[in-house]
Amino acid sequence: MIKGIHHISMKCGTAEELAKVREFYIELLGLKVIREWAEGMMIDTGNGLLEIFTNADGTHCLGAIRHMALLTDDDGMAFCYGPLGEQVEFYMER
Repeated sequence: MIKGIHHISMKCGTAEELAKVREFYIELLGLKVIREWAEGMMIDTGNGLLEIFTNADGTHCLGAIRHMALLTDDDGMAFCYGPLGEQVEFYMER
């Protein structure tokens, strides 16, 4: 279970990228949307916010957010890549 992250903003370049972000963070990881508007959404991570928006066509700049860590209550550490190329780390504080 994801326990938190501090506020992070991510930019999607297209509506398709925004849909992939929704699929990954909401459907796959089980995080909750707390606010949504035509060009984005705000996701509750437990003790912080992940703000995703798209307000212009084009591709995102890889590297704008290169890595973020999500605190979990699962023992161990794991990594994957999110839908915008960001590296997502899952870790448990000890």
